[in-house]
Amino acid sequence: MTGKTVFETRYGFRRNQVVLANWRENPFNRWSFQNLGELVPTARVAATSGVVETPVCDMGGLLGEKVTVAGISETVAEFLARSITDALTVMKDGKIVGD
Repeated sequence: MTGKTVFETRYGFRRNQVVLANWRENPFNRWSFQNLGELVPTARVAATSGVVETPVCDMGGLLGEKVTVAGISETVAEFLARSITDALTVMKDGKIVGD
């Protein structure tokens, strides 16, 4: 009898399905970006001891704005959900203004 592994039950795919050819694509990307060291060589990089940039504006207003992407009109929040986006950073003149 062959059942689903714990991994497959949790993520919806088998671990051996994640390969270099697809690790950045849905649905594999959500797991692979959290476990990148299992796919490619990685190294720890120390953070600077300087000041951490704080976003200068609230992103709530931006998320409610309407945009049209590929002929589909929706809010930024709806687009981010539909495109399976985990994070968004907004920059202006090289500075982070929202995250």
